[in-house]
Amino acid sequence: MRGVAAITPEYSVDQLSYNGGTFYMMTGMDPINPPYPLWDAVTTWYSCAPQGPWSHKTVVYTTPEAGANGCSVGTLFTYNAKAHTEFTDSDGILISYNVNANDSKDLVCANDYMPRFIRVQIPGVTDQDH
Repeated sequence: MRGVAAITPEYSVDQLSYNGGTFYMMTGMDPINPPYPLWDAVTTWYSCAPQGPWSHKTVVYTTPEAGANGCSVGTLFTYNAKAHTEFTDSDGILISYNVNANDSKDLVCANDYMPRFIRVQIPGVTDQDH
């Protein structure tokens, strides 16, 4: 993808409207800064077309779970950030990401191994029907 050095294998591309115009937002995680297993940067890129070129890379959230200890022995990691623009409201765009553990012994703790949801404000976004 032009303008994107790297992105995790799962991501979303959504058409959004603002102030009477249209743009595309790609949401994923930066797999380089920091490298796996410490991915923590939920990142957006912007374009005028769904295929890019993409620009204005913005880290919109840093996952607190990345690199944290699991409930037992391992280290947690985060991945698969995606926007769910159909749930946009005045509090922002809903974004999900997943949490997993490097050691299967940590998967016995449900709080370590579940998706997380955040809301992120994207200035100027007014269209909630995507």
